Amino acid sequence: MPTPLHPAPARTSVPRPWLPYLVAAILICALVVMLTALALRQEAQRQQERTVGQTEETTQLLAHNIEYIVDQADSSLQSIVYLYADQLANGGIRPERLNAAMEHQLGLSPHIDNLRMLDAQGVLRYGTGAITPTDLAQRDYFQRLRDQPAVPGRAGLVIEGPILGRLTQKWALVLARRVDAPDGRFAGVLYASFAIEALHQLFSSLNLGQQGAVLLLTADLAQVARYPHPPEEGHGPAPAPASASGHAPGPGPGSHSTSGTLQARIQADPHAGNYVARWRLDGVERISSYHKIGNYPLYVVTGQAPGHWLSSPGPNTYLLLGFGGLIVLLTLLGAQRLYRLAQQRAHEQSSRDAEQILQATPFAMLVLDLDGAVRKSNQAASR
Repeated sequence: MPTPLHPAPARTSVPRPWLPYLVAAILICALVVMLTALALRQEAQRQQERTVGQTEETTQLLAHNIEYIVDQADSSLQSIVYLYADQLANGGIRPERLNAAMEHQLGLSPHIDNLRMLDAQGVLRYGTGAITPTDLAQRDYFQRLRDQPAVPGRAGLVIEGPILGRLTQKWALVLARRVDAPDGRFAGVLYASFAIEALHQLFSSLNLGQQGAVLLLTADLAQVARYPHPPEEGHGPAPAPASASGHAPGPGPGSHSTSGTLQARIQADPHAGNYVARWRLDGVERISSYHKIGNYPLYVVTGQAPGHWLSSPGPNTYLLLGFGGLIVLLTLLGAQRLYRLAQQRAHEQSSRDAEQILQATPFAMLVLDLDGAVRKSNQAASR
C-alpha cells in the first residue's frame, strides 16, 4: 500500500528583532551619503569656478606683463629710428654713435637679445654685438616694411616669429620698424630680437599646478613659445631645418597645434575668453583662458588640468567628508544603542509579566537557584 503523502510542515520565520533597526540605519546612511555626494559635487563646481577665475587672472596678468615688455622694446626701436633719421638729416650716419645708442637701449630692455639694423638692400650693417654683413632681405618683416611704408605710432611696428636666428641659432620673436630717409625713401629696417628663452623663464614662474601649461601664439595661432617645453625649444639649433623665412616646418615654434575649440572661441570673441578642451600639444584636457596682448598680434593662453583641484582639495572638501563620515558612524552607533535599549526593555517587560503571572497563580510556586536557595515565591507559597 503506498505511503500517503503529507504536506511539508510550514516553515516558521525566525524572528529578527534587529532587522528594522538595520534597515533604518542603512536608509539614513544612504541619505547622508547622497547629501554628502551632492555637497561635494557643488564644492567641486565652486572650486572649478575658482580655478577658472584664477586662470583668467593669471592670463590677464601675463598678457599685461608681455605687453609691457613689448612696449619697452618698441620704445627702444623708436628711439633708434629717430636717432638714425636725425643722423641722415644732419650729415650722414655715424656708426660709433649709432651702435653706442643701441647698446644703451639694449641695457634698458633686459628681455631683448640684440638691436640691429638692415640697410635698404636688407644687409645687416649696424647693431649690438659682433656685426658681420649678412643678407637678410628674404625675411618677411623686411619685405613687408620695405613694400608697405610704416604708419606713425604703434601701427608701424611689425611683429614676426618665431624665427630661428641665422647668427644666434636661437628662436626669437622679431619686432621691427621701417627706417626712412629725410626724403621719404626707404632706408632700411631696425629690428629687435625678443628671446623666447626669456618667455620660458617668465612662464615657469607661474603656479598653474602639476599639469598647467602656457602658450604664446601669433594672430594666426602659430606657436611662439610654450611651457612646459621640449628641451630643444629655445636652446640651440632647431630639431629640423628652418625654411627660408626662418620658421620651423614641424611641431614646435611656428607650428599650428591649437585646438579647434580655441579657434572657434577667438573667432567669437577676439579679445579674451575661456574654454575647456584637450590641448593638441600633449593631449591633456585643461580649463583654459586666452587673452589678446594689447593691440599686438599676439595671444597668451594658460590652462590648468581639471584634476588640479581634485588632487589638492580645499578645506571645505575635507570638512564635508569628515562631517558625512561622522554622521554615518553616529547613525550606526545610534541604531545599535536603540536596539540594545529595546531588547533591555523587552526583557524587563517579560520579567514583569512573569512576576504578575507568578503572583496571580493560586498554586504555591517557588523559584530556586542551583544551590537550592529560594529566589522567588508567590503569595500562595507564603500562605
